[in-house]
Amino acid sequence: MKMNLIILSFLSMALLVSCASHKTAFDEGSSAKNFVEREKLKNDIEVALSDWSQRHKSEKLNKAIQNLEKIAAKTDDNKDLLTTLARAYYFKAEYFAKEKNEKMSYWEKGAYYGEKAIISGNKELASFLIEGEKLENHLDKLKKEDTPALYWVASNLGKWGKSKGITTILKYKGTIKKYISKVEQSDNKFFHGAAYRYWGAYYAVAPAFAGGSLEKSEVYFGKSMDVSTQYLGTYILKAQFLATKKRDKALFSKLLNKVIQTKLDPKFEDYPDNLKAKEMAKKLLSEKDDLF
Repeated sequence: MKMNLIILSFLSMALLVSCASHKTAFDEGSSAKNFVEREKLKNDIEVALSDWSQRHKSEKLNKAIQNLEKIAAKTDDNKDLLTTLARAYYFKAEYFAKEKNEKMSYWEKGAYYGEKAIISGNKELASFLIEGEKLENHLDKLKKEDTPALYWVASNLGKWGKSKGITTILKYKGTIKKYISKVEQSDNKFFHGAAYRYWGAYYAVAPAFAGGSLEKSEVYFGKSMDVSTQYLGTYILKAQFLATKKRDKALFSKLLNKVIQTKLDPKFEDYPDNLKAKEMAKKLLSEKDDLF
């Protein structure tokens, strides 16, 4: 998610509001105040997203989350910020949380912010959900711009469900499949082939009676890598779920060593994710004997 685009969307909204009516002498003080508030909002967003760009550092991630929550609460034009929060809590659970309950708390928050992002600016959808309707029954009302938020809802929900156990996984299996199918339909290249990567992990983890298939897992991981070979998280998931399920130590080591040996490009948009992937690869390799 590019910092400049998010800032631009906020500024555009603010400018439209400030230019909506004819300015009189009476409005001068108010306009000046609004300008100061817009400039402060712009600066706050820049700081928060600068911290987010260094999310591989725990203190930076925590500051980003804290400030993004404050900023998102101050404006209605907050879809991108809420989506970033959904991803941030997933990232925090994945790479920094140690205890199961801590992870589950972050996944819950991630799903919550993702859902808030989806209904942000969509009054029709919000009214349906307030009346008790399920989001999965109204996916046709989502726009392409909702794809990132929907993906992070599914990812957080999937991790949370897996942590709860097989009964919970089966309960939410249909919902998650609908979400990821919608992401795949809307933008199959989103986040380095995220939908394909999700299917790769899903079909590796799911038991056979629930549709699990190592063959499908292999195919989908391949599709994700066809979209992007630069995102190292795909190799981590393939090693973590497919290689272990196949009991293939050689594949496990090959994938993780590739991650460790890959020279990173600091200009890559998800460079922090790749840094954490390298750490994860080393950790998984050290646990190989226990995993097999």
